Amino acid sequence: NAVRVSEQGKKLYKRRAETVERSFADAKQHHGHRYARYRGLSKVQMQCFLAAVAQNIKKIALVVWAFLYCLWLKLCTSRVFAKKSGKMTACVVI
Repeated sequence: NAVRVSEQGKKLYKRRAETVERSFADAKQHHGHRYARYRGLSKVQMQCFLAAVAQNIKKIALVVWAFLYCLWLKLCTSRVFAKKSGKMTACVVI
């Protein structure tokens, strides 16, 4: 308990609240962790496992999207847009 109330403990707990608690809230709100849909330990474990898989797929999709978006921005900023015959066309700058 002394570690938790120290300055370093407060910083660690704040960081935990931002990451871990958000993950639990997401599971509860969007992935059915509010109630167990099935009876039996193995079925409930499977429900939790599939919800965790769904959360991980969402995280992976977000990272891939951010990477592709950054690539797209670099591609767009490396081009000069020239006006030709009333249309905007992209020209590669070398």
